[in-house]
Parts: sequence; C-alpha cells; structure tokens
Amino acid sequence: MKKALMIMVILLLPAMILAGGIFGELGLGYRTLSDSSLNEVYGSGAMQLSFGIGMKIGHPFTVLLEGGYYRNAGKTTGLEEATTMSYIPFMLKGRYNFVAGEGLRPFAGVGVGYIAYRVDNESEGLEDVSEGSFGMEAEAGVCYRFQNKVGLVLKAGYLYSKAKPFGVERNLGGLLFSAGVRVKF
Repeated sequence: MKKALMIMVILLLPAMILAGGIFGELGLGYRTLSDSSLNEVYGSGAMQLSFGIGMKIGHPFTVLLEGGYYRNAGKTTGLEEATTMSYIPFMLKGRYNFVAGEGLRPFAGVGVGYIAYRVDNESEGLEDVSEGSFGMEAEAGVCYRFQNKVGLVLKAGYLYSKAKPFGVERNLGGLLFSAGVRVKF
C-alpha cells in the first residue's frame, strides 16, 4: 500500500503541473491528540505546520497532496523522563468546493495517506521508535479569496491513524484547527 501511494504521488504531480489550475497552501495550526494515554505523556496537543500543492479539476472538485510536521515533548508516566513524539503526515485529499469564484468559498474534503512517526526517549531503558502507519482524514473549511491569486484558508479536520508504538495500539490522530494562505500559480 505504501508503494502504491508513492506511485500515485509520482504520477499525479507531473499531471498537476501540466494541467494548470495549480495552487499551493501553507498553514499553521493546533493539533490535538485523541488518545488518552498519549495525552498523559505529551499533553493535549501542539502546533502543526502544514503545506500542500493542489489542482482544480473543474468546479467543484480539487485534488491536494498535503504534508505536515508535528512535534510534541512530554514526560513518560511513572519515571517522568523526557520523551519527544513527532510525525509527518502525507495525505492525498479530494475536496468538494461548494461555491466557485471570488469571496468566501466553503469546502469539505477527505483523504488517505501515510503517517511517518518517531518517538525519542532520553532514558537508556526505553527504546526509540521510528515507524509509520496509514491514516484517513476528514476536513471542512473556508477559503476567502481576497485577490485573484491569493486567499486565506481556515479549516478544521480530524486525522485517524492506528499505530503500534512499543507494541500497543494507539490512535496518533486528533483534531486540527489551522489558518493559512493559498496561492494560485
């Protein structure tokens, strides 16, 4: 499945560039952790950087390749030793745009992808983990185009990704609230 996703990305990117109607997004948001045991260690969440490149496929659909970076420090339960969790989600999303043109444009989308995650522990007794898992994401938001090529994007979404760091199944996902800029090329 990971190879199939990488092949889709490799094939889709040149098609997006050739087709026109290309846009880029850059956002900063707050990602919560939905798993209660991860909340105990890392707190309720942290900032996440998001970036993506998309293509309009006629009205009302767009396709978006999106990535991000999330990192959160915490203390292990019991011994309270320093630990850090980071992950990089790579998602292929489809969006439905409810309104075309200038001004306020609401959208809803879903996506699938791969989440590469890493847990670094300072303790000698705890091993570090660097793995990945597949995930799904749903989102809703608005894009306010205040110029022909520039817009403000506000969105909320939920990422669901089951992983087994240390052999115990956890949901790495949670809610994301973000604001960003969209630039049409």
